Amino acid sequence: MTDYLPYVFGISSLFLGMTILLLSFGFYKGKNKTEEQIEKSNTFYSKYGILIKICGFILIFEGCSNLLFPNPHRYVVGVGKVVLDKNEKKDQGNKIWETKDREILVEKCIKESGLIGTKYPQILRDYCECSMDNIMIAMSKEEYLKSLQKTIEEQTKEQLPLFQSCYDEMSIKLDSLNNQVSK
Repeated sequence: MTDYLPYVFGISSLFLGMTILLLSFGFYKGKNKTEEQIEKSNTFYSKYGILIKICGFILIFEGCSNLLFPNPHRYVVGVGKVVLDKNEKKDQGNKIWETKDREILVEKCIKESGLIGTKYPQILRDYCECSMDNIMIAMSKEEYLKSLQKTIEEQTKEQLPLFQSCYDEMSIKLDSLNNQVSK
């Protein structure tokens, strides 16, 4: 999912940086309608022109580096360290969440659900996906694996706040379905 993000951010940074530079160097004048707007624009660029030009160059540099050296792990939430090469990725195997990790955890959640999973598969899938997304945002893979080694009480105390909103949403859906059935 995050494989394309360096390119999106790279192109966005490039265009934004070029736009800022075109405006700050005066190659493009904005569509100012009144003399007052033109005066405000000129005052702004004379006051902050150097800073704006520096920011434009930084954005262009950032965009080029994202396009030339894409690093999709840079945009993964909950990662403490950016992975720079394949050798480092092997060392970071227990720290970085991958797409397959999410799929495995969601399937495990569904299998362990029992009756609710067989009776309401879509509601349970939504719950499991929501819960795993919240866990993956709040904890690194390594923290989650350490948490699994604790007792059930400690795990519940640590993880329940992370998926409480998902549980509440599932309960509301199940209650509304049960109310429709009983009517």
